[in-house]
Amino acid sequence: MVDVSVIIPVYNRQETLLEALDSLFWQRSFEASTEVRRSDVANEPNNVAEERRVIDVEAIIVDDGSAEPAVLPEPFCRMDNVRLIRKTNGGASSARNAGMAAARGRFIAFLDSDDLFAADKLHRVVAVLDKNPSAGFLFSDLSRFERMGPVQQDEPGKLKPRLKYMEKTNSDFYPSVRKLCDELTAVDEQTYLIPGRMLFHTLAAGYPVFPSTLVVRRTITTAIKPWLEGRRLSEDLDYVLRLCRVTHGLYVDAPLSYLGRGEDNVSGDALKSAEADIEVLELMDASRRNSEQVNVDRRRSQILPGALQFRYMRLGYSYHAAGRFHEAARAYAKAFQYGLRSEDDGAGKRNLKILANAARSELRSWLD
Repeated sequence: MVDVSVIIPVYNRQETLLEALDSLFWQRSFEASTEVRRSDVANEPNNVAEERRVIDVEAIIVDDGSAEPAVLPEPFCRMDNVRLIRKTNGGASSARNAGMAAARGRFIAFLDSDDLFAADKLHRVVAVLDKNPSAGFLFSDLSRFERMGPVQQDEPGKLKPRLKYMEKTNSDFYPSVRKLCDELTAVDEQTYLIPGRMLFHTLAAGYPVFPSTLVVRRTITTAIKPWLEGRRLSEDLDYVLRLCRVTHGLYVDAPLSYLGRGEDNVSGDALKSAEADIEVLELMDASRRNSEQVNVDRRRSQILPGALQFRYMRLGYSYHAAGRFHEAARAYAKAFQYGLRSEDDGAGKRNLKILANAARSELRSWLD
């Protein structure tokens, strides 16, 4: 049985596809794959067997209508566990859904074609998910890198990308998950089981989970709707929040994925990303309020007004800093409205600050 299906959407990124596949298939967990048989592993002590566990992985590359159709580079074009699917352009979510429909693995991982996996990622995530069956998905910390020049490959498996890695990780900039983990007991070294409701609150308030850090049990993917198609931003927030509604999550406090910082990275505009996140939360809030089954998810639904108040307040700050004072005042007005609906103890105090900021932005807009 396949352990992990890795879905890689591709759109006009042939060169970075080579890097992504190389990071996937030269994992440390594959080093003994030609020497160790499963029967041998089964007879070894548990600690030795785990160290020598052979991970069965398939890669599903989904070409989302590239101008020049993607091709599998050497040596991956000769590997039975690498498949290429071509489809008309529909966006990254559409490509992920197509890949998931073809997946055979117990777990489904996502890897954007300009990102990389850490060398021990797959071994670690399979081991920790197998040990914690109550968790339906796993995400990890991440780091970023910049490409400093063209990729060099002397021979298959000897990729020499010119990369400059950032020292700080995602959770250094967004420490809310680490603060949450301080209240929890680690289930493994650097790994924490986070209840779905707690994680829903943290993500709704602003902690970002990126697709390339996400690994989901295949059985859980059938319990929620697929990736939201037709969006270029915040489809990941929508998907992970829906995961939190049906299961718990594992967080690995180590960078198991590396995100590329390319010129065509669609999440590069912070204001547009913030606006898109708010749109997803508002759609979820409206759906919850219009549903006849409000009480089914009442505790999580109470989180959304407070999260939207905080998000709009922060968006108002950003608009004001950018000199967009009219938009800042409108954002503060929305924050105030959501604050009136929020059951968060701090919502009232935030609303007083919001009124002051709104007045300041409105005054600046008149003066300009």
